[in-house]
Amino acid sequence: MLPAYIHSNTAAETGPISISLVPASGASGESFTTFNTNDDGTQISYQQLLNMDGYLTVRVDSNNSQIVAYVDIGQNELTQNTTSYTLHDVDLDGVSGNITFTERINGEALAVFNLSNLPFGGSHPAFIYSGDLSNAPGNLIYTFNNVDGTTGKSFSNIAEDENGNPLLYQDLLTIDAYVDIVLSETATNYHLAQGNIGSN
Repeated sequence: MLPAYIHSNTAAETGPISISLVPASGASGESFTTFNTNDDGTQISYQQLLNMDGYLTVRVDSNNSQIVAYVDIGQNELTQNTTSYTLHDVDLDGVSGNITFTERINGEALAVFNLSNLPFGGSHPAFIYSGDLSNAPGNLIYTFNNVDGTTGKSFSNIAEDENGNPLLYQDLLTIDAYVDIVLSETATNYHLAQGNIGSN
């Protein structure tokens, strides 16, 4: 039996459990739950669920350790609008991949890195800076969740910039900026991969 939950926030941000669902059967993969309240007893309707800032997870066991499956729901649901930018190696030969932005129903964006040939086991900071690579470095616009060196993956939700101003999917299509992935918090001058985005 695989425990299932509806959480607050996006899967990229993670968040607390809002609604505990009936565990899914490991044999059939199915689960059926009828509810009209959150776990804290507050009412929730079907329409409220459709607009919820939330995501759903299915996990291996009740210790909530390993996620088997997840999906963003409500206002966080992903649309078909997506754009990808190629990232090139800089100081470490052979690093390659891309970053993909996908629009949510609420206009925010899911950012996913997919890189290969990173240092195994590392955790690499990643950023959006203003300007293009020919004028680097620019001003810091956004800080992503670190990229996992083993998987080459990182998932971040983009809703606002470093100053708290709105930064939505449509903004990322025209922004004067570039993406930069560095080796570590203490080695920010060692650039693993970079790429222009938006208007660049």
